[in-house]
Amino acid sequence: MKSGKLRAARVKGCAPNSGGKQTRPWYRRRLLKQDDIPAWSRCLLVFCLCFVLSGPFYTQAASVHLSWDRNPAPDIGGYRIYFGTESGRYPNIITLFDSAVDPDRVVYSVHNLKEDNTYFFAVTAFNYAGQESGFSSEVSVFLRQGTEFQDADRDAPHNYIKNGGFEYGWETPDGWEIFDWVPEGREANTMPGMWTAREALSGDFSLKLNNETRSNIGWKGEIVIFEVPYPRTIEFGGWSKALDVSPGCLYSLDLMVVYEDGSRQWYYSNQLSFSHGTHQWQLRHMAVPLDMGVQAVQPFVIMYGCTGTAWFDDITLHVVDE
Repeated sequence: MKSGKLRAARVKGCAPNSGGKQTRPWYRRRLLKQDDIPAWSRCLLVFCLCFVLSGPFYTQAASVHLSWDRNPAPDIGGYRIYFGTESGRYPNIITLFDSAVDPDRVVYSVHNLKEDNTYFFAVTAFNYAGQESGFSSEVSVFLRQGTEFQDADRDAPHNYIKNGGFEYGWETPDGWEIFDWVPEGREANTMPGMWTAREALSGDFSLKLNNETRSNIGWKGEIVIFEVPYPRTIEFGGWSKALDVSPGCLYSLDLMVVYEDGSRQWYYSNQLSFSHGTHQWQLRHMAVPLDMGVQAVQPFVIMYGCTGTAWFDDITLHVVDE
């Protein structure tokens, strides 16, 4: 967020936890004793969602900054933020991978919200096996136009990938394009990729790849250009599900990095490669420390030299140290 004068609505406060306690709006702390709570459900019941709300004067969109206590369980893969303008109905979903940048709390900014509207928020957690907890207590806030607020939390991570959950588009997902690079002597696939509602990890849609001929197929996301190129640590990841993917091929997330000198580097290490064969949703992500000035990055999901079918969902990219 750019510096300068901010405006925001007042905070309605934090949702009470299951013990009935409630924090004051401007404090964040762990609330719940963990006795008699199932281990997996425990992670959401301890949350108290707090808000810092802000929006620059020069836009018509407001932002909500959420914060909650980090779950200490070792297998937490991340969190999902659900929100909408009706209580209990959340058409919008944001996936956030867990990170050790702050050992005590998680913060995230939800941008481009409309003023003079009430928004309702809830959070879930998921583990590396793809299991998702129940919802946290719902909290709501009314974004009143023009109220000034001077103490915005500007440390919230931001997902730089456009439409990483693939929920938006018309005939094709916004920000994503299919490609099919056919090696010499091989035939092109009849339908290498689809934007499908038949399988999804979260929300309603995912990206599908179907490789019949062992060609190099994939989806490429929109290029992310950084205004100021400087060394960054980037955290990149996402989920995939497979059906009969052949062994010995490259089935992976992939990140192209363009440095300020024009050179390029591709990241598709073992940390971003998925298991072959048939499996349910798997999470892969890695932190990429880059010691040169980064001009741009571009996300890919790929099946090179494979046969089989794979689905992808909830692709995210965060700049850890900005």
